[in-house]
Amino acid sequence: MTRLRTELSNMGGLSTIELRTLFIFLGTVMLWATSDYHKAWFGFSISVYMTAIIAATFCLLPRIGILSWAEAKIKWDLMLFAAGAYAAGNALEKSKGAEWLIGKVVNTLGMENMSHTAVYVLVVFISMYSHLIFTSKTVRVTILIPSFIALAKP
Repeated sequence: MTRLRTELSNMGGLSTIELRTLFIFLGTVMLWATSDYHKAWFGFSISVYMTAIIAATFCLLPRIGILSWAEAKIKWDLMLFAAGAYAAGNALEKSKGAEWLIGKVVNTLGMENMSHTAVYVLVVFISMYSHLIFTSKTVRVTILIPSFIALAKP
């Protein structure tokens, strides 16, 4: 314990950057932890996604943030690609496009007459070889998961 106390005293107090980081971290955790109460408190709800965007924005704000834009080295092309993939997956789920697509696949392949084992093998096959169609893991997951959920529904 003596050595730990010595090491702690050698570290000194929190720097300005560390205090800003602590403030942003605690604010993010509070927003995530209280998401069920936002509607009552603010009149609108802040989603988990918006909480992450708010935290990232605070990290990059001049004089408040802990990083400069040059230090962040954000790959905007990947950021936009991932956002598009998530939007495609959400659109497939909300528009019932995944269910429609699975209905067409089921009818075309005659899956309603297949055994559970054959359907399982087909789903595993599609999952394994979908990388030939969708080059991105993000796109693959956001399109296949809603489709498989639609397939699992009776």
